Amino acid sequence: MAGMVHIIALAFLLAVGSLSVILSCALYSNWLPLLVVIAYLLAPFPNILCKRLAGNSDFMSEES
Repeated sequence: MAGMVHIIALAFLLAVGSLSVILSCALYSNWLPLLVVIAYLLAPFPNILCKRLAGNSDFMSEES
């Protein structure tokens, strides 16, 4: 149960952070801080790309 509370709290903080970035862009008519959101969206792509390129060559596997 305690784990679920932490997940909900982190989701709430992420939502508040995203809302504050969007509101700061809209209120001050400066859309450059929205690049932070683009960076968060692009962040997982290097991991996805490396995982796809590496395939199944784990050195810990018993298959040779």
